[in-house]
Amino acid sequence: MRNRKVKVKELVNEIIRSLYRKDGKVSLRKIKKYGFQNEGINWGDLTCLEVEYKKGKFYITIEEAFSDCYEFRDYIADELKKEGIDAEVFTEW
Repeated sequence: MRNRKVKVKELVNEIIRSLYRKDGKVSLRKIKKYGFQNEGINWGDLTCLEVEYKKGKFYITIEEAFSDCYEFRDYIADELKKEGIDAEVFTEW
C-alpha cells in the first residue's frame, strides 16, 4: 500500500502543478475557471503533505491552503476520481 500512497501523492502534486503556467506562476485563467480564485491559497508553497488510506478510501492533506477552500478541495477530489481514486481532500495552513 505504501507504493500506492506514494503514487497518489505524486498524482496530487501533478494536479496542483497543472494549475501553473510553464513559467512557474499560477494560471489565473485556470483558477478562475475552476472557481477558487477567492479561496485562501498560498500558491507559492502549495503541496500535498500526506496521503492516508483507510477502508477503501484515500485521505489527502494539502498544506498552504485554508481549511475552507471547498472549491479547491472538490477540484482535487474530482480529478482523482477521473483516475479511479476515491479520496477525501483536506487543506491546512
